[in-house]
Amino acid sequence: MARNPTVLAWSILIFLALVWGSSYIMMEQGLKVFSPTEIAGLRNVIAGLCLLPFALLGYRKIHRKEWKYIVTIGVLGNALPAILFPLALTVVTTSTAGILNSLTPLFTLLLGAMLFGVPFTTRRIVGILIGFAGATLLILFKSGKPDSITGEVVEHSFWTHAAFAALVVAATVLYAISTNVMKKHLNQTSPVLVSAFALASILLPYSLYLLFTDVPRLIAEGSREMWVALGYIAVLGAIGTGFALVLFNRLIQLTDAIFSTSVTYIMPIVVLIWGFQIGEEIGPAQIGGMIIILAGVYLANKKETVRR
Repeated sequence: MARNPTVLAWSILIFLALVWGSSYIMMEQGLKVFSPTEIAGLRNVIAGLCLLPFALLGYRKIHRKEWKYIVTIGVLGNALPAILFPLALTVVTTSTAGILNSLTPLFTLLLGAMLFGVPFTTRRIVGILIGFAGATLLILFKSGKPDSITGEVVEHSFWTHAAFAALVVAATVLYAISTNVMKKHLNQTSPVLVSAFALASILLPYSLYLLFTDVPRLIAEGSREMWVALGYIAVLGAIGTGFALVLFNRLIQLTDAIFSTSVTYIMPIVVLIWGFQIGEEIGPAQIGGMIIILAGVYLANKKETVRR
């Protein structure tokens, strides 16, 4: 049974919203030098190295049956979304990506009911439908995106915008599966160890991949732009992925999968503030889509009134 959120749980939730809401601007900065897959690789390798000592010290504490779930979290919750988000940001604005990420609690609920036995009600169905309506609004009404290098607003076709926005939606589905796996199968396992081993499971593949990219050459050349971009990615990896993942897994254990993913209630506000700062076009479609999605998330998560 889910416990009522404590002060600690709310504090973690707000901190994660601030960190993850700022992650989009860090990816934007990284895209000035690195490709989306290179950003994903660097982000996860840095995060994995930060938590590797915990994995080395605690490998005996993980049961054999838990490994498959940890690897699932590593791949679905980290490796793949880390590619999808910066790839989407080459076309969609940080504001649109951040708001679409608010679909995560809805997919967590929907997939939780379909695959993990989470209770489902009519109110939750209506909330999910409302949320998806808001997402559709964001996808249909594209906005100009400032080029990450020149700053000039670039207009993309409707279908290009829709396809790249769909990458964000796909990432939220992966997050939802990962969150449900964590809650159902690893709720009693140390969140530090889960995070450390989840990242360790993708550390070697990403490290090998980076060796065959432009990253070694760019680091060897050592331009100022590269170090600035790498600095943003390092913060994104160490804090936005490594440390934040530990806190998120702890939050899931303290509460439940639905409350934990409601971090996306606050994230759009942070994302919109950053969007204004970098000159993105934020119009009625973005504001309206955010309000509709968050209304759907609220309705889907609102506790049923018990009548006696």
